[in-house]
Amino acid sequence: MTAPSILLVDDGELDRVQSLLERLRVDWVRCVEPESGFPLERPRDVLVTSGPRAMRMPPLAGDGEPLWVCIYDQNFLPLHERLRDLGIHYLVSGELAPRPLELFLRQLLHGGQERRQVRRVPLDCELELEVGFERRKGLLLELSRESCVFATDTEVPAERRTIVRLPSELTGDDELDLPGHVLRTMGTPGSVERGVTTVFRFDSLDAVSMARIHRILAGQAPAVPVTPLRSEPGHEAIARGTGWLEAEEAASRAAPAAPSERRSAPRSRYTRCVDAVRWGGEREPHVVFARDLSLSGMCITTSEPPDPGSEVAVALYGAAREEPVLLSGEVVRVDGEQVGLRFGALGDAERRGLGRLVCAAPRVEALAAGGALHVAELISS
Repeated sequence: MTAPSILLVDDGELDRVQSLLERLRVDWVRCVEPESGFPLERPRDVLVTSGPRAMRMPPLAGDGEPLWVCIYDQNFLPLHERLRDLGIHYLVSGELAPRPLELFLRQLLHGGQERRQVRRVPLDCELELEVGFERRKGLLLELSRESCVFATDTEVPAERRTIVRLPSELTGDDELDLPGHVLRTMGTPGSVERGVTTVFRFDSLDAVSMARIHRILAGQAPAVPVTPLRSEPGHEAIARGTGWLEAEEAASRAAPAAPSERRSAPRSRYTRCVDAVRWGGEREPHVVFARDLSLSGMCITTSEPPDPGSEVAVALYGAAREEPVLLSGEVVRVDGEQVGLRFGALGDAERRGLGRLVCAAPRVEALAAGGALHVAELISS
């Protein structure tokens, strides 16, 4: 049998996915309750399985490198590590609505130059729009680091100033306002089934907004129905465990440098205290203040700057009862009292923990001086 574009393997619980595949103009095959010893032809593009079947897959034959999508129930969430080791690229909630699931599968089918460097995460939640001085409701279908797709009953005029407001249920925090402009629209106003689908590109966003978007793309927000587990075949090698968050940072590094200095990762602005940092050769720690923090480094202010090239290991503390994030860094820049630290190689746990600090920006109040503090402790020097 010629390898299909999509192979669906389940135990009878994915009838709705078959109904969706019937609307796509691609060749697909569904195998229900396959025998464990009978090999199946590996699909060309996408392998879709149910959660239970992913743990009991029959052998696959062929040379294809399909993307593996696992439709899971809530009881599969603690099994991320095991499913990642099996080779699954994306976990998709069984509660995801058909329309965003269809959009997600369609973009996975694109290859070559049509392939997105960073995927849009499919969503299915209400959002609010500010169109000029008018407020409207919409349905958020997809989100990426630079754009989103939403559906509305009426068309959003491209010439109007527009702000997309993501709800707190999605961000896991406060609402997030994302100004931008309409790129294109599809559909018919007033349509009961889909209405008008709009592709909306964000204007230049600050570091905090970008970090909050990264958290959603990485599957770390509570209402996100898709969790990325592995890098896609052909993409730059990415450390396991953070999915889209890593891909976003890799895409930033690959972008051409601007004439002025350009950091490889977005930074959140801080005026937070980094407590008990000891430089190489010193016996006692002293207090410095962090000005910003990113996935690649941090900037601090100290009256006793260390020499460039000095090594230091710190423990960054987040929320109460949270284990500190242990990191090693090198002094790469000294400009008066400002010191730039670049973090060394990060493991999966360190990168996930640092990502939480950058996105969530935990606050500790300084009673003497007021304001927010970010506390760290030296481990070794």
